Amino acid sequence: MTDATMDFAGAEETARRLLEQQIDHRVAVVREAARTLDADVEAERVHAETTAARGEAWKEALAAGWAEKDLRDMGLLAPGKKPPRAAASKSTRTTTKSNITPTEDQRTDDLTADDVGGSSGAE
Repeated sequence: MTDATMDFAGAEETARRLLEQQIDHRVAVVREAARTLDADVEAERVHAETTAARGEAWKEALAAGWAEKDLRDMGLLAPGKKPPRAAASKSTRTTTKSNITPTEDQRTDDLTADDVGGSSGAE
C-alpha cells in the first residue's frame, strides 16, 4: 500500500469551483451579448426617429421657400442621403521604420571606428 491517498473531497471541490467559474463566464458573455443587442435596438429606434424628423424638417424648409439646391449649398442633405465618409487624412497615417530607407549618411553615422576597420588612436 502507498502513503499517497487521493483527496476525493478536495478534487470534487476543485472540479465544482472550476465548473462554477466556467458557468459564471458563460453567463457573463450572454449578459454582454444581450446588453449590446439592446443598445443596438435602441440606436436603430433613435435613428428611425431622427430620420423621420429630418424628412419633416426638409419638407418644412421647402415649404418655407428654400430650394433644394440652396439647402444642399448650406451643407444639408436631402432625406435618404448619407453624408460622405471622411477619407483618412495624411496626418492620421503612420510611418513605420520598415518602409523608411536610411540615407548613406544616416547609415554611416551609427558606425564606430571598429566597424570600419580603423582605430581610434594614431599608429
